[in-house]
Amino acid sequence: MKPVSKGALVGAVGVLVPLGIIGLVVVLTGAYNVAATDRHNPVVA
Repeated sequence: MKPVSKGALVGAVGVLVPLGIIGLVVVLTGAYNVAATDRHNPVVA
C-alpha cells in the first residue's frame, strides 16, 4: 500500500470512528429528541 493511500485510509477512519461514537452517544442518551424538534401532524384529527 502506498503511503498516500494509507494516510487517506487512516484519515477516513480517524474521522468516521469519532463521528460514529458521537452519534451513538447522542442517540442512546436522548440528547437530541427528534419527536420534540421535528414538526409533525397527528395521525388522528
